[in-house]
Amino acid sequence: MHPAISPFNQLLEQYIFKVTSHQIGSAEPTTQTAMLSLWQTVNDAVAPANPVTASPAAQPAEWDYVLQKPINWRSVHQQWLQRILRDRNQQHMAYLIRLKQAITTTHFHLQAVQNSPLPVRVQTRLSAHYEHTLRMYQHQLAQAERLQTAYFADLNRTKL
Repeated sequence: MHPAISPFNQLLEQYIFKVTSHQIGSAEPTTQTAMLSLWQTVNDAVAPANPVTASPAAQPAEWDYVLQKPINWRSVHQQWLQRILRDRNQQHMAYLIRLKQAITTTHFHLQAVQNSPLPVRVQTRLSAHYEHTLRMYQHQLAQAERLQTAYFADLNRTKL
């Protein structure tokens, strides 16, 4: 084995051990047992003939340390749910901002059309279009703000 590859292999194994430890630690007990068996099978299958040059494999004491604390599944679920709700709230706030920007832009275009030297027929049609669009955006904003009040008020109070 090339001497420069050995430190890389050690770093790779440490990384794999950390990722695996995290995944096993967050799994159900039956899944943990199956994953540990698979890990041991893979370790046995790829163990080199010369153990002196091999990088150290995870020791059973390390697995015991990783698995000694039981997982509080309600806490894990609550954290997941809080993250989902926080993300949804942020997306909704961004939607409100975009609606307000659309209303401002549409209102600006409506004023520009009304003050333009276009023929009356064209000006009337464009004004009607922008007024309709403006009412639609205002209606959507009112609905979105009601939704914000109804569904996300608790999130804002608890500051997720």
